[in-house]
Amino acid sequence: MLMLSPFANADMDNICNIPLRSYDPLQKVDVRYIEEQIKELECERNNILEFDVNELSSSKDMVLRNMQKLSNLFCRFDRNRLITDKGLSCVLYQEKARRYKDEWSGLLDTRKRSTSDYSPDF
Repeated sequence: MLMLSPFANADMDNICNIPLRSYDPLQKVDVRYIEEQIKELECERNNILEFDVNELSSSKDMVLRNMQKLSNLFCRFDRNRLITDKGLSCVLYQEKARRYKDEWSGLLDTRKRSTSDYSPDF
């Protein structure tokens, strides 16, 4: 017999849409900007998180890779994630991004480093 607590609450009724400003898949994705947008929109754990990519992007493979990386940083893995070349939709894990343990995080600007530390992934 499956028992569910009447006090269990998951606020998946709210959607937080974060536009990726002037998205270019060969440039860094500013994770601090995304964290600020999440805070400004008052997004919280278990809200639906959306990232929309504008039509300027021509590299579908790079968009997919970057959306996967954003999913790794912000999304829950026990819920569905939709990752396409047009964006990402998932359930928000927490307001702050996870951090990579290695020194190289690809095209995501998650640490204080100079811009010369980044080069496009191919």
